[in-house]
Amino acid sequence: MKSRLFFVGIISGLLLTPLSLSAHHNWLSQFDPDKPVIVAGTVVELRMVNPHARLLVDEVLENGDVFHWNFEMAAASMLMRQGIRRDTLEPGDIVEVHAALARNVDNIANVEFVAQFDTEGNEIFRFGSARQ
Repeated sequence: MKSRLFFVGIISGLLLTPLSLSAHHNWLSQFDPDKPVIVAGTVVELRMVNPHARLLVDEVLENGDVFHWNFEMAAASMLMRQGIRRDTLEPGDIVEVHAALARNVDNIANVEFVAQFDTEGNEIFRFGSARQ
């Protein structure tokens, strides 16, 4: 009886595994690596949520209008392993974000790296990796 239950558990696990693997989206279907953007702006919010953390940034354009960016980041658990916490970037922090623009939406991009600056413009923190 125990071996039959064990066998049923193994088979069930194998059958359900491909479903979870195929649920994740293809990065290239959403973002265009040939459309890099560099955004200097102010942090509105860092959302440590799954499946991907979000960084909301306001960029002041040359004409004075504010453009609201929504940056997709790695999974919250991956960022936490790198030392990024909910309070690493707080509202009002000055950042420069290097990212790949979304294919179909003008204000969404996928983060490559983020640099944080103090009020004098000195870089005080950086995470992610720059494009090679």
